[in-house]
Amino acid sequence: MYVLVMPVALIGFLDPLPYAAQTGEMTAPLLGTWRVRDLVDGPGSPRVGKDVIKRLRVQITGKRLVIAGGEEREDYVIVGVNPTRGPAAIDVRDLTTGRTYRGIYEREGKRLRICIQFWTRGDARTSVRPESFKEADPANVFGPTLYLLELD
Repeated sequence: MYVLVMPVALIGFLDPLPYAAQTGEMTAPLLGTWRVRDLVDGPGSPRVGKDVIKRLRVQITGKRLVIAGGEEREDYVIVGVNPTRGPAAIDVRDLTTGRTYRGIYEREGKRLRICIQFWTRGDARTSVRPESFKEADPANVFGPTLYLLELD
């Protein structure tokens, strides 16, 4: 009996992607209001225009990632951050659809790159994590979105 209980009890400690709600220090390098310097997204995106990009801001708090200033506000809950993964990983959940979108990020001083796969196949509840920032391609409708940000 004890042999089965111990491994089951340890499963919670072995989660490879800590939840932001439990480990607020994981999001510390991402916190703040970020100005969008550039955006790489597929064709047909309403945010592609340079005039719109100038107005966009990404605000990251301990548990939220909000994109505002465009045609509509996008509000996500940060459900996971793993800075030790190469590249560092971030997962956000859309509260409206319940879908989780996987991404990667990299911070260098006052600059931050976040690449998130907002497209999912069929009715999948989770997207596939990009492996590199180069996967964002303005010619690929279904590719990830790359935000090039600077601390405001």
